[in-house]
Formats: sequence, structure tokens, C-alpha cells
Amino acid sequence: MPRAANGSDRATLLLRKADILALTDTRAAVFAAQDATREDGRNAAAFARVGELRALRSDRPGALSFYQNAVKLAPDNAAYRAALAGVRLTLNQNAEAARDAALALTLRPDEATLARALFVQGVAAYRQGQYPQAIKALTSSQTRAPSADTTLWLGLSAYAQKDYPAAATALSESVKLNPTPTARLNLASALLASARYAEAEAVLRGLVSDDPKNAEAWFQLGLSQRAQTRETDARASLKTAAALGSTRAAGALK
Repeated sequence: MPRAANGSDRATLLLRKADILALTDTRAAVFAAQDATREDGRNAAAFARVGELRALRSDRPGALSFYQNAVKLAPDNAAYRAALAGVRLTLNQNAEAARDAALALTLRPDEATLARALFVQGVAAYRQGQYPQAIKALTSSQTRAPSADTTLWLGLSAYAQKDYPAAATALSESVKLNPTPTARLNLASALLASARYAEAEAVLRGLVSDDPKNAEAWFQLGLSQRAQTRETDARASLKTAAALGSTRAAGALK
């Protein structure tokens, strides 16, 4: 550092330091990257790196501020704009996230950035009740970069459109890629809505086995059993759900 002739050179070294520190200490990496922005206030990559590191540390407001600076310095950089859109999405700034994602799509992004911008656009559309637009964007994102998150939101969008078979297909793919409780529970809901009761029961039995205190899973299990005319089993599951606080299960027992 003492031998670096100017602020630009020092910023480059500090960013390299941040990259090395990020492997073991993201807090120290944030400080190193922030030092780079002070050495060279026109270095968009430095601001974007701080935004990335702050997002990794779940400091979303801090990440937002630095990504905003990055896109001001490099307004034609699609990756920075898509990253800003992603941070806005985590802050539930859905209209703003959709706007930034749309801008990123106009900047000739690479395939990874394109998929990310489409994902943000799709989720933002879903949250704003724009389900056809959400399905279009998420489907396009999934063809470019398949992921459990994308198929989860695609399934939720199809479910909101009452296209339950499509919802079940997307959510099944999400579960294959990453069997989170959220994906499994939503898959069960789509299977129930599609009258695929035995399949829903199998998913739900696995859920309550993994998480015996999941009231919603017990409730849906009761519904799947009732639909198969197994009232004794259904009432046992619904009683468990009601005991765990499910008001819907309590109502179904009356």
C-alpha cells in the first residue's frame, strides 16, 4: 500500500484485500472494500463490492446504498443494476425492484445476469398481483438458470392463477432441487387442489415427521385424509393441528 502511487492503485489493492478477507471474515472484507471507495470515489466496482458483501451479511439497507452509488457511477452496467433490483426485492420495494430489473434487461446482460433480472421481475410481479407477467418472467429465468427458488415462485404464481396442475409440476421441481419445508407445503397444497389426495398425503406425512409442530402441515394432512374418506385419521390429524394453534383445523372439527 505505501508504494501505491495514487488512490486508484490503492483502491485496486484494497479490493484484492477484500476478496481475500471475504474467504474467512466478511466483516473485515466490508471495511477493506469501503476503504477502496474512499481511495477512489469513482470506482463503481468498489461500491458494488461493498454492496455485495453487505448483502452477504444481511445488511440490506447498507447494500442498497452502495449499489445505488455503483449504478450512478456505471449506469450501463447490467450486473450492478440487477444486483440493486435484487436488494430492493429483499426490502419489499417491489415496484422499484421491477423497475431496476427492467432496466437491467435493456443493458445487454450476460446469461447469469439476465436470469437474475428475470427472477426479480417475476417475484416483484407476483407480489404486486401481476400473475401472468410473473409466470412469463419466471419461466424465462428458469430456462436460463434452473433453481429451486425460481420454480417455487413459478408454482406460487400458477397457484394464484388457479392453474393447480402447473403449480404442482413447478413445485415438484422445486422440491427435487431443494426440499425445503416451504416448497413441500406448497406442493401439498397444489396436489390437494388438483385432487391428488394420496400424493398430497405422502408429502405431508414426510413434513409432519420432520416437523411435528407444523400446524399447517397437520391441517392439510387432515384434509387429504378426509378427502379419501378416512374420517378417523382425518380427525386425529385435525385435532393435532388445532392443538398446535390452527383455527382452521378447529373449525374443520365442528
